[in-house]
Amino acid sequence: MAHAYHYTRRARDSHREWQQPSVTTASGEGWLIAGALGVIFATGSLAWMSQLTFFVPVGGIAGVLLTFIGMVVVRFTVIPRRRRLLLLAAGMGLLWLIAVGCALTVVITEWAQVPNVIS
Repeated sequence: MAHAYHYTRRARDSHREWQQPSVTTASGEGWLIAGALGVIFATGSLAWMSQLTFFVPVGGIAGVLLTFIGMVVVRFTVIPRRRRLLLLAAGMGLLWLIAVGCALTVVITEWAQVPNVIS
């Protein structure tokens, strides 16, 4: 059975990754929902870590919140959908990079202060 659609150019193939409807027609609300959940999780984790050291987790919380605010601004100001979705995905990656980077920094600095009892 032949396909209902005939593509004359390979770039218009809907099975290609960047031509799928979820990439070309999505509004970006899913990225904002995932970002909000990420902010809640990252802020909670970093706030808990602020008991160990103060400046790195608080800086991470500020970075995560600013990144999410940037995602909201991108969602409502960038008109081309593909560019908007790409920027939202990059914002989500940056959000997690900041959170994980700050958490690892706290863990590494605290681990360095633990005395080595085994040797």
